[in-house]
Amino acid sequence: MSAFTIAFQIPNLVRSLFADAAIQAAFVPVFLEKLEAGDRREAFRLASQLIYLMAMVLGALTAIFVLAAPVLVPIFAPGFEGELLDLTVTLSQILFPILILLGITGIIVGILNSDDRFAAFAISPFFWNVAIIAVLVILAPRFSEEDQIYAYAIGVLVGTVIQLAIPAWDLRHTVFGGQGRFRMDWRIPRPGELSPDVKRVLILMLPVTISLGLINFNLVINSFFGTLVSDEAPAAIDKAPATAVVEAATRTIVVLPKAPKNPLTAPRISTSPSFSPRKILRIFSGLIFRCVRAVTSTSSCLNSSMRMPRKASASGLPW
Repeated sequence: MSAFTIAFQIPNLVRSLFADAAIQAAFVPVFLEKLEAGDRREAFRLASQLIYLMAMVLGALTAIFVLAAPVLVPIFAPGFEGELLDLTVTLSQILFPILILLGITGIIVGILNSDDRFAAFAISPFFWNVAIIAVLVILAPRFSEEDQIYAYAIGVLVGTVIQLAIPAWDLRHTVFGGQGRFRMDWRIPRPGELSPDVKRVLILMLPVTISLGLINFNLVINSFFGTLVSDEAPAAIDKAPATAVVEAATRTIVVLPKAPKNPLTAPRISTSPSFSPRKILRIFSGLIFRCVRAVTSTSSCLNSSMRMPRKASASGLPW
């Protein structure tokens, strides 16, 4: 499983930087501001251009990585070699296209959230898991015992397609404010035709991108050093309870405002977040502290585990 762990963490790191939660946090306030101002046409134009932009940028990154995977993967797994390294390269090439799907899913889910529609995305992880299980049942017997991990990778790719299809279907049938459904602008925008709000969304993405990207960057660092310890270490570190608890706690902390006594006289919450230099400095200070803590904890783990022998499973492959 260590090969799959490395192969999945690489696109997951890029996803946290450019797609999914990062784009949602920046896109929803701007999109909602346009809807509240009654400018539905400009709001839909912004969403359409961001979908095109995400598809083009993430598509280019995916193509580059798939072609350069034999060169890039050894950078993330310096301790892998031979058949294990070849397996990691092939799995990463299969899994990296999920980056495009997750980027588009992030924008579609943001559009739905702006209209208080959360059910489709909430139920999609269930069907994601069902799709993986179904693909494993169908494809795993067609592979040899040593290659059945490929069925798992294909299942993740199929599940991610379904995870995109469910909110996309819901968006097609959503009537925003009782005024009309979302209409995709299928014209490919030229650089001079991009909405000014696209740049605004990209600027708002920066703090969220850094904070969310750091979580996955810590995991990549742990796996990087883990490959130098043993072939089983990256999967063991990824499945460690401490890592799962820290990641789950970081992603699920929600601060709810105190409900006003009289909702009619409650102050209106601004949908245009701003970041002062002091806030940005505080964010970067916290990020530097987390980086130092991650490196020191990983280094201590590496020193204590340096005497562990590298063992292979009965099938001949460590994963």
